[in-house]
Amino acid sequence: MLPDYYERLGIRASASQEEIRRAYRRLAQKTHPDRNPNDEAAEARFRRVKEAYDVLGTPERRHHYDQRRNQTASAPPVTAASVGETGCVSYYLPRVGVGLLAVAAFFVVEAVDLWRMDDPRVLWTAVLGVSLGVGGLSVFLLRLAPDAPPDYAVRLSTEDVRVWAERRLVLRLAWLHVDRVSVEAASGRLNLIVRPDAVPGLAPSPPVIPSVAHGERRTRLTVDLSGTDVRRPALHRVLDAAPVSFSPPPTDAAR
Repeated sequence: MLPDYYERLGIRASASQEEIRRAYRRLAQKTHPDRNPNDEAAEARFRRVKEAYDVLGTPERRHHYDQRRNQTASAPPVTAASVGETGCVSYYLPRVGVGLLAVAAFFVVEAVDLWRMDDPRVLWTAVLGVSLGVGGLSVFLLRLAPDAPPDYAVRLSTEDVRVWAERRLVLRLAWLHVDRVSVEAASGRLNLIVRPDAVPGLAPSPPVIPSVAHGERRTRLTVDLSGTDVRRPALHRVLDAAPVSFSPPPTDAAR
């Protein structure tokens, strides 16, 4: 759920900007790691305080946060898992082709009467050549049809977005570090504009993260949900409730 930044700073939701600044300075001095050299948890507490001030200390972000604060109960997290049924064309046809190729090779060997050759070296050279040819074509056909579709998942909540690829967490990004997110109506892609220090070294992880463009001031990345079972209304409810600037597709915005 959406974190309560007012509670973190120990202030009321009606506090003025000056009260927010004073509360932050007091807590920052109290929790700063330099003042607590023997406390391993001090850095984590300081980050939580700074995160709250980064939102409440900016009037525009605070206004956006306040608008979303009471909406989180109606926006549960959304988990989108990859779906990809391997049908006849993409899965069975190449494998049937491999079987037919082996049968065709057998008939070719019979047609040229390869087994009646007198020279054993010529015989085995021919057999080896046919075997390598059939094997190479088989490998090529099977590479066109992997045994299973890509395994990935995306979880979006009012706090962050997380992406797993091959059961490995490749992205965990808090909305606090996202300046803007938009959804492409046709493709189902999420386009995020992110602070570069939030995703240092992030690389593309196709097909779920097809592109990452690092810049000096902003990083642009895409999360592709077109191959998942996510439902658009639930996705939009989460993004509406999250503390981030969200641009819905034109078709949704017009409704």
